[in-house]
Amino acid sequence: MSDNKKQMMDIQKVKSFSVAVSDEHQRNWGDDLFSRKENDPKYNYDRSRTRLNFQVSKGGELGPIDKNKSITDKIEQAIKNRVTGRVNATSNRAVSIVFGGNREQMRKLAFGDQAISENGNNWDVDSCSGIDRWATDIYDFCCREFGEENVVSFIVHLDELNPHAHAVIVPITKDGRLSAKDLFGGNDMNQARLRMRELHSRLAEVNEKYGLERGDDITITGAKHKSTETYRRELADECRTLSNEVGMKKMLLSSLNRSITKAETKIKALQTMVSRIVRHLPEIDNKYFDERKDKPAGEKTTGLVVVTADKGLAGAYNHNVLKMAEEQMQKAGQTGKYKLFVVGELGRQYFGHRGIEVAEQFHYTAQNPTLHRARIITETILEQFQAEQLDEVYIIYTNMVNSVTTEPHMMRLLPIIKERFITKDGQDLSMYQEPLVMTPSPKAVLDNIVPDFVMGYVYGALVESFCSEQNARMMAMEAANKNASAMIHDLSIQYNRVRQAMITQEITEVIAGAKAQKKKKKARKEVLSN
Repeated sequence: MSDNKKQMMDIQKVKSFSVAVSDEHQRNWGDDLFSRKENDPKYNYDRSRTRLNFQVSKGGELGPIDKNKSITDKIEQAIKNRVTGRVNATSNRAVSIVFGGNREQMRKLAFGDQAISENGNNWDVDSCSGIDRWATDIYDFCCREFGEENVVSFIVHLDELNPHAHAVIVPITKDGRLSAKDLFGGNDMNQARLRMRELHSRLAEVNEKYGLERGDDITITGAKHKSTETYRRELADECRTLSNEVGMKKMLLSSLNRSITKAETKIKALQTMVSRIVRHLPEIDNKYFDERKDKPAGEKTTGLVVVTADKGLAGAYNHNVLKMAEEQMQKAGQTGKYKLFVVGELGRQYFGHRGIEVAEQFHYTAQNPTLHRARIITETILEQFQAEQLDEVYIIYTNMVNSVTTEPHMMRLLPIIKERFITKDGQDLSMYQEPLVMTPSPKAVLDNIVPDFVMGYVYGALVESFCSEQNARMMAMEAANKNASAMIHDLSIQYNRVRQAMITQEITEVIAGAKAQKKKKKARKEVLSN
């Protein structure tokens, strides 16, 4: 084992656990705060991986982080319910423990062989089962050492540079006292040091199977414990270094764009090739041309790939697509069955709230349409089409007609319609064509190029939808800005009118008062003169 693959257990006794710290552990932040944290060089958060964070609850149950109750409240509730003695202001109310280890090894546990981008674009990255097993074992270790009833929070963070676990312990003894000293060795310094050595040794027994080992004793290394602020500064320096590297790697984006252009050109070439094959061999039969004519209409299953957005504020963009999808679902349900394949979080939520089953959802595709994600969708529907779980496949998306007009559109993906490949001048499929040699066979050629051909249509639909979404969002925000400007204009006029009326009233009252004083003085003079 490499010498640098060491485990880490950082123990901090705290007299108070603020709500801000609790929110950080739970990532209980709004969009504005998260954006500030993400862009602050002191921190190292990757929002595209925050969705992978999870918690371990009582009984070792894994699940999403529960943000309904803060860690601070959990600590206070545990102290209120279980501590029998008096709690002093100087008492340590909690113990925060960070578990982790060598970054390379922890990332391998969390993400396997998946490439992790340092610029935050990791929406297609998933966590691996290794990190789940490690977290469960570390949670069991905490329960054995400190008592499960004392573990009020156990959260695993996969959205930072180094994956790790945060455990929060309330140091409540068996006799109901709040005492971190007793939990970690008592008042005797030698006993406390022995307790820490034993903890690290027993932790090493847990981490051994995950490729992490115990480090050398601090009495041998002479190492000094790093404060949280020091650790943050070091992370900030590392983040700046990584930012510089990202800046240098941005120069590679132009070559990537050229690669995408080449891929699109290849897809067009494949389309042309399919067209030539069908024109030369109109009688050719292939599994992708199978229209299931021998299957009764009532037994056919229609696959509907519905492309929606991940976010709202896009006008009627999502509504129009979902309306067309529901119409097609109704039609398919009258004559057979249907399966839904949804792209976009809004589509998933829409059908989920209505109790409509979604066969599969393709996460993070709506905001980042790529050939890779188009290939995943294509492979899914092709596999089910070949297994005759699907008899027809349509994709429903938003087509961008021009810069101001978009409309929902439905296109048939499978089975492939031969008539689609008739030339623009109306050339008949049976017309004689120049000789064409296909190796090893026309069937083998079609079997290899049709999947990429279908993927091209899927990718085109994803890109069209993405452009339409952004256009719809821009128009919606422009309309909102105009409405806001008009409202501000109307309110300004109303304010000025009210202000002018108040000024006029004030002037009138001053003049009336002056006239009254003048009359009063005149009347007094007349009385004195008489």
